Amino acid sequence: MEGEDATLTVTTAPFCIFEGWSDGEWQLPRVVTVTQDTLFAAMFKYDSAWAAGIGQAGDLDFGVSPNPTTGRLTIRMVQPGEYEMRIYDMNGKAVVSRKYGEAVTEVDMSALPAGQYLLAVRSKEKQGIRTIVKK
Repeated sequence: MEGEDATLTVTTAPFCIFEGWSDGEWQLPRVVTVTQDTLFAAMFKYDSAWAAGIGQAGDLDFGVSPNPTTGRLTIRMVQPGEYEMRIYDMNGKAVVSRKYGEAVTEVDMSALPAGQYLLAVRSKEKQGIRTIVKK
């Protein structure tokens, strides 16, 4: 109804990244006041590099603890090197993304809702996947 607020949300397909709305805004969720007929298109990008690596899952050896976690998650690499990690929710949306070069790194998941997540870590040559539970 005209004059009322509407909340806009999106649901991404696996390995798709929300890039914003067609009018240049990017907030999620987004609240708009209805003043006239308006079309809001959500813009997405398919993350093919990460999706392609899923077929090679398990090649990269690393440890994760504690799992389940209530907040901080520690990732321990078997070998030192340059790594990129992403945590995906079960809708395939990347909720955390980071590059690091240490053998041990911590990720703060305390702001994420309880549920199951996929942790993908990759180097230039290999990738590994772990399932993470956030309590």
